[in-house]
Amino acid sequence: MPSSRAGAHYCGALVTVFSSAEAVLCDLSMPGMTGLEFMRRVRERPVEKGGLIPAIAVTASYEDFAAVIARAAGFEAYLMKPIKFVTLCMLVDHVAGIKRERDDSAA
Repeated sequence: MPSSRAGAHYCGALVTVFSSAEAVLCDLSMPGMTGLEFMRRVRERPVEKGGLIPAIAVTASYEDFAAVIARAAGFEAYLMKPIKFVTLCMLVDHVAGIKRERDDSAA
């Protein structure tokens, strides 16, 4: 089993970091298996086994076509690093279908 760090809570979500895509999605550019290949494999799974789980691609790549390729692989959204924490939280809420009251004091 790949190594992972214990989860931490951010914006009401439990976040767990894994060392590779074979364990869980983390980035488009990873050693071993890219995030694109990982998402293609996830989308091949039946719905009851996570095939439609919401996913956001994260990358430091600045190529214009990267967002198009990420969406074609099955990601609902795409973010380039460096990522603003508030932007990430809002996008996670959107992709997950969560509606929250806006709290400007948290920013």
